[in-house]
Amino acid sequence: MAVRISVIIVSDVVYLDQARDKLRSVVEEVVKSRRLGEAVFHHTPNDKLRLRLLVLKAALDSDIIIVAGGTGPAPRDISVEAVRPLLDKEIMGMGEMFRHVSEKEVGVRAYLSRATAGVLGDSLIFVVPGSPNAVRTLLEEIIAPLLEEEGLEMIRGESHWREGGLILRSNINEHDAIVVFKHGVSRPRALYTQVVVRGYTPPIDKVREVLEMVRSRRYVEASALVAEDGGKIGLIFSFSADEHIKGLKVLLEVLETLLTVMREAGG
Repeated sequence: MAVRISVIIVSDVVYLDQARDKLRSVVEEVVKSRRLGEAVFHHTPNDKLRLRLLVLKAALDSDIIIVAGGTGPAPRDISVEAVRPLLDKEIMGMGEMFRHVSEKEVGVRAYLSRATAGVLGDSLIFVVPGSPNAVRTLLEEIIAPLLEEEGLEMIRGESHWREGGLILRSNINEHDAIVVFKHGVSRPRALYTQVVVRGYTPPIDKVREVLEMVRSRRYVEASALVAEDGGKIGLIFSFSADEHIKGLKVLLEVLETLLTVMREAGG
């Protein structure tokens, strides 16, 4: 999965002299070799306000945010204190895993790091030490495997929703549509539609076939809520695609297919 990665390097020295930045080459190498996507870089001194502003800005257009540096116990190490209040949810197990993996390389010193991770909007954010080895370990041992296990989809609710697939109900009311909408608003590049048709038998099998067809395309996910109540059919679809135009094309194809089936069923 190609992602957008923002790397925020927290270091007084590197901020004053970016020629001392040893992280950029490491990140670019791993991102390229593991085909993770693309990375952009920012520099800041050990300053809470500056760091928070950079994190909030990065969260607007990044899938992964890496805050590198400022996680130790020294007085100037303020990254954890700066980032933690911004998190929607903290994932403390990520920090424990990072320390466990790092111990193999640096020994007991790994446990002096207060590395942590969390969710900010639609972004996963990691706060880790600023050494090149630490960031390489994060990318190779944690981020890359996590993306393979659809970690981003999970924090956005997509993996849980896919388990539902096709949901059948005896009726659909306004609240149902609201639930579908609220579920999806946190997901980028998502599309929704609602179709109501009177007088036809719900093409449940056809809806299921269409959903399976959509899922066979790697770039699109889809779910549907279908109901039949007194001859009225309600369909609520949720689509998510890696590109908006692809989602639109699939949405139109699905609607055309189902409407054709409905017309045929109606004689």
